Amino acid sequence: MTIAYLMAIVNSMGVIIPPWSMVYTHTSDLTKDEKAIRDAYNVGYLLVETIKTLKSRGVHIGYKPGINVEDLAKLASTYLNHVRGERELRIKYLESIIEKNKNSQHRVFS
Repeated sequence: MTIAYLMAIVNSMGVIIPPWSMVYTHTSDLTKDEKAIRDAYNVGYLLVETIKTLKSRGVHIGYKPGINVEDLAKLASTYLNHVRGERELRIKYLESIIEKNKNSQHRVFS
């Protein structure tokens, strides 16, 4: 678990953690663990491909402190209102099913 915490900390500092970024083995001699050798090769390969992909974009990828927070808050509020509305519709639909069930001779729920 220690590595997971460390990865979370350095990621929050801006470190990009490439996909499939760690290799594990349970043997004392790594050369006898074919899966670990294959995994180690692929970690290196994916690390290089991730770096090449990021560099090819030609733009800085990082934290943007100058974004318009008011616009983002409005967008989040609009989305939350939509989700709340959808939730209310689902609740009303389920309540109508329960009410029909109460009045029906053929009960869906017991």
